[in-house]
Amino acid sequence: MAQEKPSFTPPKRHIFICTGPRCAPEVSSQVYQQLKDRIKVLGFHEGPEKVQRSQCHCFGICQGGPLAVVYPDQVWYHHLTAEKLERVIQEHLIGGKPVQDYTLYPAPQSA
Repeated sequence: MAQEKPSFTPPKRHIFICTGPRCAPEVSSQVYQQLKDRIKVLGFHEGPEKVQRSQCHCFGICQGGPLAVVYPDQVWYHHLTAEKLERVIQEHLIGGKPVQDYTLYPAPQSA
């Protein structure tokens, strides 16, 4: 018997933040909580401009954290702080332009 598919609308962007125990355990969960709170306050937790956010255990880099990756743009960020995350939210997640100052490698220009 086929199961019914869950209801799901793909987000415009999806940001993952590593909250694993190795590269920045003292701040990574706080950065993730800030992301979660800001997305909701800004109204990007639903609708056509939705930004999905997820925490993950490890990206396998294990240094330079907190790390984040934004899809579908394939942009990776390092050493996130509250201030850096706010720039990423404003300029990239909302404005569509990656913050080159914090990327692990040059971000694609068509993000």
